[in-house]
Amino acid sequence: QKWSNKVTHVVAACTPEGRLAKRTFKYLCGVLCGQWVVSPDWVRGCIEAGRAVEEAPFEAAGDTQGSLQGPARGREATLRHAAAAEGGRGAK
Repeated sequence: QKWSNKVTHVVAACTPEGRLAKRTFKYLCGVLCGQWVVSPDWVRGCIEAGRAVEEAPFEAAGDTQGSLQGPARGREATLRHAAAAEGGRGAK
């Protein structure tokens, strides 16, 4: 299994109810690296719009193992760490 730091989005099959993704290697890498973890509906939305659409409505709400808000928390933590590395602007 491979991961690239060039990845910007992880497209994960999600349950229809609750947008929960299976906890795979790539799902976990996306969460830990603070990347968007979105359902395939995001890709369909982009194709229909002819451009990238907002990710938030399509973000995985968590995983099927019971961890909720992992993708959002991962992105928020990455942003906090990046702000701290830039001299603390916006870091909490």
